Amino acid sequence: MYTYVGYLAFARIKKNKDNNYVALNGYLKIKISRNHEEIVYILSNVEQHLLNILQQQCQNNANSKILSIINDALEFVKYFNEYWIGNIEFGWTYYGKLIAANILNVFIDSIPNTNNHLEAFNNQLKTHHLNRFQNGGHLLRLDVLSVLLIKNTRFIQYTSEPKKSDQNLQKINQLTYFIPDKLCEQKAKTIIQEKQIINVEYTKDSLLLWIKSSESNQIGQKIYTVILLPNIYCQCLDFLSRGGACKHIRAAIIWINWL
Repeated sequence: MYTYVGYLAFARIKKNKDNNYVALNGYLKIKISRNHEEIVYILSNVEQHLLNILQQQCQNNANSKILSIINDALEFVKYFNEYWIGNIEFGWTYYGKLIAANILNVFIDSIPNTNNHLEAFNNQLKTHHLNRFQNGGHLLRLDVLSVLLIKNTRFIQYTSEPKKSDQNLQKINQLTYFIPDKLCEQKAKTIIQEKQIINVEYTKDSLLLWIKSSESNQIGQKIYTVILLPNIYCQCLDFLSRGGACKHIRAAIIWINWL
């Protein structure tokens, strides 16, 4: 609805640049008022329809689950009427801005007028967080994941203490195992082709390799230590968080077999 109104406003300005702002404001108020009346009318009909259904179901001694669904729908209509169908000139974000201003103890004018921050979070959730926690395509409880990301994530503390986080991960004993993984095996071959294995150390009791990280967004070049004897181990985040056989371990084994 608001996109349509905005388009009409833009078209009118483009068509006649001499229109003054007072006339345009009056036009928008009339257009919004009509849309507002239409929404109120639709919601009123929906509410009455739900009440009629509820009455019929009660007379027929309907299942409690059915009654609960109808009551929930009525509660939603009530919520929509109370919080979103007020003075439409303030826009649909006014109530949310008011709550945010009260929580932050600031003036409402300092709260953003757009939902860009929500769109940014949505983009991060879909393109980054979901893939990061799926661990190779595992199913996720989206509701639980969203709550954890919103309420239990301390970005500033985590970004300011990366070394402490790495130390905690390295205390975890992961299980090494091999499963077919074409993508990981291709990355292992790339490590060898790009000569990222910079050193090998073999003794009677141990076999160690040092492999440069291929990630270009890191400050400085990080080097991972891969141990093949007496136990198999890698320092990279992939192995520390999931176990299995990371690209570094696979590359190290290919390299040793080639030697």
